[in-house]
Amino acid sequence: MLVNMRIMNKNIAKINKLISDKKYSRALSLLKKTNVEATADVFEFKRLELVCLVKLSQHKLAIIKAKEVLANVACKRDEVNVLMVLSQELAKVNRISESIACLAQIITIDDSLNTLNARVKLCNLAKTISDFKTIELYAPKLVSTQAYFIFAQMLLCESAVYHGNKELLIKRLRVLANHYGVLAPLNLAYICHSYCKYNEYALAQSFLAKLENVYKNEAWFVVFLAMTELGLNNNNVAIKLLESISIDMLPPWFEPKELFYKLLGDAYEKVKRYDDAFLNFTCMAKMTKQKNARFRKIDVVAEYNKIELDTIGVQIKNYSDCNNEQNLVFMLGFPRSGTTLLDVNLEQHPDIVTLSETDTILSVIEKLNKLYPKLKYPESLNVVTKTDISTLRDVYFSRLATLVGENVTGKTIVDKMPINTVHLPLIKLLFPTAKFIVNLRHPLDVILSCFQQNFLINNEMAFLITLDDCAKRHQQVFTFLDTVERHFSIDSIVIRYEDLVTDPAGILMNVYKYLGLKSIEYKSHHKFIKEKVIKTPSSNQVAQALYTSSQYKWKNYRGQIASIVPYVTDTMQKYGYTLDD
Repeated sequence: MLVNMRIMNKNIAKINKLISDKKYSRALSLLKKTNVEATADVFEFKRLELVCLVKLSQHKLAIIKAKEVLANVACKRDEVNVLMVLSQELAKVNRISESIACLAQIITIDDSLNTLNARVKLCNLAKTISDFKTIELYAPKLVSTQAYFIFAQMLLCESAVYHGNKELLIKRLRVLANHYGVLAPLNLAYICHSYCKYNEYALAQSFLAKLENVYKNEAWFVVFLAMTELGLNNNNVAIKLLESISIDMLPPWFEPKELFYKLLGDAYEKVKRYDDAFLNFTCMAKMTKQKNARFRKIDVVAEYNKIELDTIGVQIKNYSDCNNEQNLVFMLGFPRSGTTLLDVNLEQHPDIVTLSETDTILSVIEKLNKLYPKLKYPESLNVVTKTDISTLRDVYFSRLATLVGENVTGKTIVDKMPINTVHLPLIKLLFPTAKFIVNLRHPLDVILSCFQQNFLINNEMAFLITLDDCAKRHQQVFTFLDTVERHFSIDSIVIRYEDLVTDPAGILMNVYKYLGLKSIEYKSHHKFIKEKVIKTPSSNQVAQALYTSSQYKWKNYRGQIASIVPYVTDTMQKYGYTLDD
């Protein structure tokens, strides 16, 4: 027995030396030759195996081994250490929820200052999957610590935005703002931008006044002064402020710098200096284009044009019997066509639950790509099985449940995401009985408005940067929509933005009737929306009372946009728009 112990101790020393010398494969080989179960310290041998597997980036094996090690832990300290390793390995293979669960277990074992690091990692992981319910549970304790106060309070602000709770957001922003003396300019800018984004210009003005003595000569500070003045309709003051600086004066941390051109463009437009406005929007687009030159976008419309839509039509007929009973409505169209305005009005109906520009369909596509890794979406739609479709529907409803966080049985779900128009065949395949709301607006107004936005770049927004980009994409999408409507039977209602802003009560009554819902009394949405966070580029406009100044705005730029008219001629003709509107 003593001889065996001496051999084991010698082996452990040799293994530790190999690990120290970073010879992990040799150490692992020696460990595998050892009869671990016969040793006095099973935990130590398995722990060393785990160390080697982690160092060799054998994540899946490391996860299995970590669970074996956990079964042999003798003290809480070892359990915490192994759980931390297991959490890290699970995160590396994108098993985020399981990784979060390990960190939560650590906190359950030891909820002291010793495990603050675990709490921080948990919150960061939760953010990556938009699990703000978990953040609400674990971030508050971090707020009470000096080291993590800013990190945690910023997360809680993001959580309030995610949940659409403006009152809570403003409350949390104020807590953060009260510590302005210790906040970095980046954090101060976040507070200013948030106040302005959600139309709290008086709060922004008051906050900026506190910062003036320290930052009045800083370019970023001038930008937010101008943003506030613009929100208060002091347009010439905003112009004067912005003209006093240049974009080159903004610090490296200030992003997106294109905001400078966006604000100047908006200000010039408000005082009817349309040539100057167009020039600044063009500068914004040029900078955005340059910054995203290496962004690899996938043209989903072009990919659909390569496959036979009739094949998908056969799939729809074959698999229609496994449709879910949930009342699903998809709001499609094109960005800047009034989808947010209609969405916030529909949300007032007690039997409607709205989803505003979420990743439900993208989650489905991600799962589809995992089911068929050798086929590119949408080509994979030609080979999906009935089982696959059932799986994909489960993914959709699982994501829906996470996003809504409430029982939606018997409710009508309105999933609003205009860029999902390019995924219409997939949606129709998954939900053959779904209804569709197609939002329209004068094509030249839509294109101009997209061109004037500083969109966060994703796969679809990458097609909407320059004026020419926007016009070409509008033509592609509506040509595609026309093609899909000819191949499939689409149960849809068309809503024109111009009708919505002039007769909201009548339009809503038509939508309720189409959805089979009882009509309710129309109430102006801007009062209802004051306590909500709108997470789209339309947040400022939608928070106002209905206005018609955005109708036919393209006429102010008739000369600058003449070159794109050919792109929209067919769409205008189909939907009854003219150049005389």
